[in-house]
Amino acid sequence: MNIIDGKDFFEAIKLAVDVKSKMLYQYPYIYGFLIRYYQNRKELVGNSYDKLFKEVMALYDIIKRSDVLKFKTNIDPEEVWRIVYWMSEGYMDAFKDLNDIDIEKVRADYFRCLDIIKENFYREECL
Repeated sequence: MNIIDGKDFFEAIKLAVDVKSKMLYQYPYIYGFLIRYYQNRKELVGNSYDKLFKEVMALYDIIKRSDVLKFKTNIDPEEVWRIVYWMSEGYMDAFKDLNDIDIEKVRADYFRCLDIIKENFYREECL
């Protein structure tokens, strides 16, 4: 059993962010490493990047592990996951040059954006 099994889709994402945030507090220099990896990922892992990405996403497999029944009937959870992923990439890119990042402020802003997405894609009775 995974820690996101059966959880709300967005709460599962927030849980993953919280785990990563705690890691960044405990090991503050890891952020720089992660940003450098992110910026150079295709050079570092070459053509195997897409395969590696698919393997990592399979570990999360948030679509199958979380409760996606709360989405409006015309909404594909896979598309929402892509939107969230692209938003995450944007955050990584926006904060790549900052040395002193207020992780809590970034986390709160990211969660606010997740809530906006949730409000637009969930059925009214599930909010």
